[in-house]
Amino acid sequence: MSDIATVIETMQKKPLRRDAPPAKTLVYVTPYLPPQGVQAAKSHKIATKRPVFIKAFLHDPTMSRYCKNCGGGGRVVINLIEKGPYRDVPTTQNAITWFDGDGENGKGWYVIERTLSFDCPACVK
Repeated sequence: MSDIATVIETMQKKPLRRDAPPAKTLVYVTPYLPPQGVQAAKSHKIATKRPVFIKAFLHDPTMSRYCKNCGGGGRVVINLIEKGPYRDVPTTQNAITWFDGDGENGKGWYVIERTLSFDCPACVK
């Protein structure tokens, strides 16, 4: 069965096929950044007063062979935000992302100024 089918089954809490294995528990992981990633995020936030989002990923805890920080991709990603939040999808030529909100940043759509990726610090060791 493909990974996407497993994700869909997990989200639906029911198998797509009778012979499907039991649904797996997937968790979102927010990776930690290398020092240059932390510095880039702090610089953007201080200079622009706008948020920086670290991109989380879905992780299957039973797949221990993959890095627990990056999911096996070898990279961690941050989005430097230009504008937002917007209630509706903004009209822009830039990439956008959704954020559910927290105590610091509101819920809504954000326009991404730049996306940066860094070598995963756990894999580099």
